[in-house]
Amino acid sequence: MRRIVPLLLLALAPLFMGMSKKPKFTISIHAQAEEMDVPQTMFPVSVGGKQMVFKKLAEITQENVVAFHPFPADNGNGMGVALQLEVRGRGTLEMATRMRQGELLIAMVNGKPVDYSQITRPVSDGLFTIWQGVPEEVIVEMDKKIRRIKPGGPPTMSTDMEMVPSTRKERKRAKQEADRLEKEAEKARKAGKPVETEIPSLPAGNVSSQMPVEGGAPPGAPTTPGVPPQQQQPAAPAMPTRPAPPASLPPLPR
Repeated sequence: MRRIVPLLLLALAPLFMGMSKKPKFTISIHAQAEEMDVPQTMFPVSVGGKQMVFKKLAEITQENVVAFHPFPADNGNGMGVALQLEVRGRGTLEMATRMRQGELLIAMVNGKPVDYSQITRPVSDGLFTIWQGVPEEVIVEMDKKIRRIKPGGPPTMSTDMEMVPSTRKERKRAKQEADRLEKEAEKARKAGKPVETEIPSLPAGNVSSQMPVEGGAPPGAPTTPGVPPQQQQPAAPAMPTRPAPPASLPPLPR
């Protein structure tokens, strides 16, 4: 029995190591907190010169992303990225944008607030855009795990119906299939064969100065909702200034 226990622990060691392995990058979208929320469940951020509080528990993380489209930020602050969400993330985003009209969503990359959005209408297409602040090294790591958005919208695991991959195994298989198709296209290009230009299918971005969430252009720039003073909160990091987002996402380079 004494010999079996060490052998069992040795066999399980790789599993424990895999469980404790930290991700190469993190992306999370957080909803605005409320005055009656427990202080330990929220954190402060300075938005437009006003201190606001957001929920520590994220609505969406990188685990909900099945495809993405990067582009240079219009103000030169790193990269922007359009995120295509799987079914759970899509449902969460739609619920949040239906129930939290007028509130803000904040985007965090590697634990740092980089962008924010004000909700004016429901978002049901499962697309969320971070318009700035994404480091290029994060894009490199995303390319290793997540496929790019291709023509026709989100990746699908079935030719008969739209079934966005939701499990890790499905996302890995979708990424492998995308890599295979890319290699075939590159081989065709080298052989001089015509290759269809790939342009991502993405909705037009909003034109307000503060709302990069897809779903339609609001009438005029939104106003920042009032936030109760948080006397006991620590100093909040300030959000970078962002110009008005472009009317549409830039196409992939040809």
